[in-house]
Amino acid sequence: IRLSLEALTLVAAGVSQLYPGEWPTDTWTVTVACVVVYAICTLSLWLMHMFQENDDVLLTKPLSNVSGPLSKGLCVSSSLPSFSAEYTLSVGFRGSSTPVESFSGLVSKWVCADGTLDSVAFTKEVNDLIDRIKAANNAKVV
Repeated sequence: IRLSLEALTLVAAGVSQLYPGEWPTDTWTVTVACVVVYAICTLSLWLMHMFQENDDVLLTKPLSNVSGPLSKGLCVSSSLPSFSAEYTLSVGFRGSSTPVESFSGLVSKWVCADGTLDSVAFTKEVNDLIDRIKAANNAKVV
């Protein structure tokens, strides 16, 4: 559904810009229709994000060969509050409001002196998080 709405939004924007016709006599109704479609699709996508996905940045498909909470799939969310340097990455089960595991740390812990992300240190933290989830659930996560 989400990809269809995104595609429809792109088509509406493209048609409103590229419709062949004389402005304003021929294209006025097409432009208004495209703006209305664009607004409705954007509002729908925003509502889906706010009420369905929340702060989740990654959702996995449910696992069919595993029983228990892992069979619902995982959701990964991240948080960096305003005026705070503490970043939190949380992993939980889909449909659950509480995270299973998470780690927090100052952003400066994963940023090099030149301002780039220290991917080795960040990847190590993420792998440790995955190992804790595997140990807690005795199942294959990745």
